[in-house]
Amino acid sequence: MKNRFLKLVTFLLLLAVWYPSNAQQWENIWHEGNCLEVIITNFHTPDTGWAICFRNLYYTTNGGETFQNVYQMPDSLIFEPEPTCQPTQIYPVSGTTAYLKMLRMMGDKIYKTTDGGLTFEEWEISPTSYYNPRIYISEDTVVAYRSTPSSIVYSLDGGFSWFPADGASNLNRGFNCFHKTKKGRLWAFGKANNDFFYSDNNGLSWQTKPSPVEKYSIQHVSFLDENNAIILTKGKNDEQCEYYLYVTDDAFSTIKHSHLIDFHACDKYVEICYQKENVIWMIHPNNVYQSTNGGETFNIYQGLNYFFVNNLHFRDNVGYVGAETNYPYTDLILKYVDTTTSITHTAITNNTLSVFPNPVSQELSVIFPYYAIGELQISIISIEGKTIFSSEIAAETSNSAINIPVHFLSTGVYFFNVIGNNYSETTKFIINR
Repeated sequence: MKNRFLKLVTFLLLLAVWYPSNAQQWENIWHEGNCLEVIITNFHTPDTGWAICFRNLYYTTNGGETFQNVYQMPDSLIFEPEPTCQPTQIYPVSGTTAYLKMLRMMGDKIYKTTDGGLTFEEWEISPTSYYNPRIYISEDTVVAYRSTPSSIVYSLDGGFSWFPADGASNLNRGFNCFHKTKKGRLWAFGKANNDFFYSDNNGLSWQTKPSPVEKYSIQHVSFLDENNAIILTKGKNDEQCEYYLYVTDDAFSTIKHSHLIDFHACDKYVEICYQKENVIWMIHPNNVYQSTNGGETFNIYQGLNYFFVNNLHFRDNVGYVGAETNYPYTDLILKYVDTTTSITHTAITNNTLSVFPNPVSQELSVIFPYYAIGELQISIISIEGKTIFSSEIAAETSNSAINIPVHFLSTGVYFFNVIGNNYSETTKFIINR
């Protein structure tokens, strides 16, 4: 086991403490009032998703510009956040169908909507009478963790009849969550299991995978694809308040990077998530950390002053996380939009900075001059001289090109500026809708 690890180094030594000026920030989009509990969110597209505020369910189709209060739960039920390895309580199945998990005094209730949250029906799911089961839902197929005996069970009729899953009995010391990858493999992670479990038939039978991590208590797992994932665990001794971050590949067979993280505060929650290849986010109530080299190092991207963060997740290049402050108590949903996409290359020999279409409404294409090679600082500047967006890119060949979404900009005149080695150029473009 030990020779499969890279050298474990203290996370704080890897931090180059800097705040990128004018970079796109995580910003609050929630203006519907306080919730008495941290907001729980789950977006199933970059613009469409749910938000739970205490007993109220909200729905948005425009990325949080507006939220519609579509349902209010009875007084006997409340939503209770639980730190797991993916957003819980809200289980989107399609654009209009979702399941909601509510906490009550004795166990949980599951409610189902098929019209986007306008109406709900109680869904009788009873794998066990024990408190707070972990579940995975896909249409009528339901997979659940049963605490006594510790095992995984499944239902093929929407939760009415249950059967033990092959290969997943006598699980060790509790269970944390299920996670399904894009290609259909279902993973199961225990809080302190020596093994991971995976299923290629939607949870009916399971195989074991030796855990690559040496520390107990898995807190979160985030997948980039079928083979690459990051794992956040908490140390064996909770009083030490130590977290361990592992970047793995080959379906958890190899650890590429590992970090010891000591935030010196036992009551702080930590969220991790892949955005895309090589870009990993970690959000702590005091700071947002970003890695742009696949988890080898992390930088402080943005300072925060929150008490709690919950359910960090990305849909394409749009990220969401729930948060709350303590003094004064305030609920928030933080949103991040990565306004740049991957660099492409063109065969056109361009002698000057070009943007098109111009005017533009949704996406601006930029072609750099042939001599703009290497590290480039790009910016979008308003006509008042305010920097709206700034980022660094690497142009490896002549006439590199990028596409930048500009749908979030208001109608008007803007300037695109690029600065490179002994090179600076600015061109004007117009947003017109």
